[in-house]
Amino acid sequence: MRDSGIPVLGEIDWGAHICQFYKTEVELLDVMVDYFRAGLENNEFCIWSMPESLGIKGAKEALAKKIKNLDSYLDNNQLELVDYKDIYFKSGIFSAHNALFEWHKRSQKGLGLGFEGVRLSGDGSWGLDEHWLSLSYYEAEVNRSIGGVKTIALCTYCINNLDYDKLIRAGFYHDATIIIKDGSLRVFNAQELKKIKL
Repeated sequence: MRDSGIPVLGEIDWGAHICQFYKTEVELLDVMVDYFRAGLENNEFCIWSMPESLGIKGAKEALAKKIKNLDSYLDNNQLELVDYKDIYFKSGIFSAHNALFEWHKRSQKGLGLGFEGVRLSGDGSWGLDEHWLSLSYYEAEVNRSIGGVKTIALCTYCINNLDYDKLIRAGFYHDATIIIKDGSLRVFNAQELKKIKL
């Protein structure tokens, strides 16, 4: 079991595929900073492909506020901050196969450095319109490929203007979904998502 860093979620197993729906950057960072802090403190290789609106500089600044020795984690290659285009659009177009290969390649590099496992997060907000079907296929493939591997994945989606059917479908591909509901962070499974209003 691994410490998720997220109190409402608690400990999770390798192979966990979690989702976070957020409306603001503050909601996103409240989860992501603690998620990665726990991974770094527990000797995991961490990769964050953050939303374009935040960028690498914004992600680093947010992490540095709670992780005092952030530069040492970056210097020893335990933490990798990546532009989303370098994961999802490496070839210029989105391909689920290529994105999975990119995550796998980077994860193997981290495991090769002797870390206990891999903790990653990719933001899928870029794919909520014309890429939605391809992104859904990608999430299903992540589910199939992550089981039994020393990897934890937390996918994030900005749900502003998101069609509710897409919301349910995105949640379906994950073990659990984290959402701010009634002013507090809560965890829902796919069946519960069908019954709530955001």
